[in-house]
Amino acid sequence: MRVLIRLSDPRLDERVRDLCALAGVDVSPEDADLCILDRGAETADIPRPARAVVLAEDPAEPLPERYAVFADVRACPLPLDFRALWELLRGAGGENPVDPHPAPEAGRTPEPAPEQAPPEPHLPVSPPERSPARPSIDPDARTVEKDGVRVTLTPREFAVFACLARHAGEAVSRETLLGEAWADADPKPAANAPDVTVGYLRRKLAPLFGEGAIRSKRGVGYVWEG
Repeated sequence: MRVLIRLSDPRLDERVRDLCALAGVDVSPEDADLCILDRGAETADIPRPARAVVLAEDPAEPLPERYAVFADVRACPLPLDFRALWELLRGAGGENPVDPHPAPEAGRTPEPAPEQAPPEPHLPVSPPERSPARPSIDPDARTVEKDGVRVTLTPREFAVFACLARHAGEAVSRETLLGEAWADADPKPAANAPDVTVGYLRRKLAPLFGEGAIRSKRGVGYVWEG
């Protein structure tokens, strides 16, 4: 699926683009299947087959008549409900992200692992010693790979990941993350931007490092333990 984004707030635009990347959809200005617009966005050159999502301050307020050309117009209230937008992106007909922990099929009992014959008494079997696999990190491509699993991060996610990794085992405050990962941001992001981005990182990096790779330290910040 391809998504067209037209938002006047740069901070909101960046967060929605990150959410699209996490949902596994492409942000494209042409042949869009789904449009995410401001209420004031012009619609004349937007693909007619596309569906439009209008981010409105009041979803109960009547939408402008120019949106009637779209087959499906929905409203997401501001402040943006990212959970509602996430579910809409996942169910809009595009490629859904792969759930690293899929639920078992209803009514189906997992089959037990087949029993293995014990080793012969005179031939004891010892597992070979293996050193822990180290991740491969590509700053240019913003990828992290471990045990054959590769994850691509957004620029902001990679900046937060790099900051936490540089201070591995130490608590990194939100102020430090804002100062390092958003040093080039203009205007400056909201105070909870590190919390939102860390949430994305936890989900993306869980298949590589486990659920506890980033630990929250109440009142202090976050600790990288991956």
